[in-house]
Amino acid sequence: ITPKPTDLLENIIRHTTDEGDLVLDCFAGSGSIGQACINTNRDCLLIEKEQKYIEFIQNRFKDSNHVHNNEARVANS
Repeated sequence: ITPKPTDLLENIIRHTTDEGDLVLDCFAGSGSIGQACINTNRDCLLIEKEQKYIEFIQNRFKDSNHVHNNEARVANS
């Protein structure tokens, strides 16, 4: 897992989206973009196919007030 610096991602998100926008990350990896979205008041949709990364993301956000149970879904193929 190679997380990107959250402050760098926050800067990019602030300059390319507005608060409340939906950000799509098709290769979520460690979920850094998801964290940056939470920190900048954006919604996000994270897509990841590797189980080890899915578990990492689930653990990362398990205590977050920004993730609702009915919104945190994992689709295994």
